[in-house]
Amino acid sequence: PGESRYEFTYQLEGYDDWKPAAATQYAVYNKLPGGDYTFRVKAVTADGRETPVGTLGIHIDTYFYKTDWF
Repeated sequence: PGESRYEFTYQLEGYDDWKPAAATQYAVYNKLPGGDYTFRVKAVTADGRETPVGTLGIHIDTYFYKTDWF
């Protein structure tokens, strides 16, 4: 049997679509609006099967100068 090969994709749920990820790539997001996000990673096999790899909940505070009290 051959070696299993996976490609990885990632998404910041509610902000962008799934993006392919290279093995040495970082996911970088600049100037996110304040709120709660879920970062998701999944593996995709050559035959199209998807396997969730992990999730990470992220909270971004609103910039202080955009708050009501400022």
